[in-house]
Amino acid sequence: GLEFSLIEPWKIQRDPDALSRDPQGGLYWIHQEWLDFFVLKKLEKAGRYFDVDRAKNISGESSQDPFMTPEAIRARKDMIWERSQFRTMLEVSEFWGIVLSPKGEELLPRATYTIAGGRVIQKPEASPYPTLRWPGGSFSPLPDILRFGGRGLLEGVLGVWEAINNIMCLHLDALQWIVNPETEVNVDALVDPADVIGWPGKTTVVHETINGQAVKRTIDRKPRTSEILANTQYLDQVYQRGSLVPENVMGLPGWRKNVTWRESQQALEQALGVFGMMGENLEDGAIRVLEAAAEVLITHASYADLTEVFTDIELSELGIFPDPSAPNGVVGIPAFDGNFHVSGIQSLMKDNETLQTLKEVIIPLAERPRFAPYINPLKVLRAIEVRTNMKDEGIIATDEEAAQIAMQQAAAQARIAELTGGENGPGIADETDNSQA
Repeated sequence: GLEFSLIEPWKIQRDPDALSRDPQGGLYWIHQEWLDFFVLKKLEKAGRYFDVDRAKNISGESSQDPFMTPEAIRARKDMIWERSQFRTMLEVSEFWGIVLSPKGEELLPRATYTIAGGRVIQKPEASPYPTLRWPGGSFSPLPDILRFGGRGLLEGVLGVWEAINNIMCLHLDALQWIVNPETEVNVDALVDPADVIGWPGKTTVVHETINGQAVKRTIDRKPRTSEILANTQYLDQVYQRGSLVPENVMGLPGWRKNVTWRESQQALEQALGVFGMMGENLEDGAIRVLEAAAEVLITHASYADLTEVFTDIELSELGIFPDPSAPNGVVGIPAFDGNFHVSGIQSLMKDNETLQTLKEVIIPLAERPRFAPYINPLKVLRAIEVRTNMKDEGIIATDEEAAQIAMQQAAAQARIAELTGGENGPGIADETDNSQA
């Protein structure tokens, strides 16, 4: 079946000219991994690779062969890792994208080949997918504005975070000189000139000095804790602004004692906008991955894989039949059409905005007689029930119960109107009369 593999961003080499939020953009996509030699031999027996032994051979130095020069052999040695006496690992690079000639001409628009230890173990061949250029997708919550690097804008504030750590480490080193300062000893004033080592409670015999100065005295240094804390606090503010999660968004006490409600609300809304963008990027990346997964399934799914989901009768009704001559052993699979929708952080934020609108606008209007007839209380409760994920609790009345309640309320109102002499009977004043009065 289909398997999703999570790969670290630094193992994927992308074209730096690829546009942001375009996982299939750029000229190439290279997946690099360290694989065991026996794994490559198994794949060679399966017919995927060829001549794997040549990838581990680094003998036969020749200045005439550009691939066997001392520099080339030295570079290839860096691609071979003798992890233990019996375990050898090779750096394997799986290339996907456009294949160009030495003259820069396009040879294959969508192709793939594999290199291990600087040697080709899989010849270039066309990509098997109809539209995918490579079987991988990557996305970032906060992508770079100019290029697709697999990493986000948060990398820009890592230097600030490292500067804070460096300053604090240096400050701790300086505190050791303040807490445990140096000692200056006047050896000429000691009765025993070799008695220079001190400890708590020690008695030292000394000669009288001319000015009455201490024979042993500490060398004090000026503490700079206030300056260090001020710099650290400033860098921390810069880091928080760069990470888009300031103190008032965290809910922690800020560096200012008095922060107005409006200022805190504005900062929270700005941060929510950033989180909304992060949710949109994640949802867009998830949709791209689902589309790629659907195309991989259509390309590689065999008839046995389809029978795990559908019966033979259902497959025959859909026009899908086994065919050994087909690349994946099945024919009749319809072309992929349709749309995916992913609900994540963005939908949660929309639900939060809807709840806030219901609380601050709709419910107060329902308490006013002029607007109350135009608001359906049951639909308001249904909206709250859906946004708070309380449907399974059974708190809100069902449609049948709501219909019975409406009938009972209508009967009660009719009974009251009958007892009071009609719709405008005694005790009930017309709104127009009140306005005229």
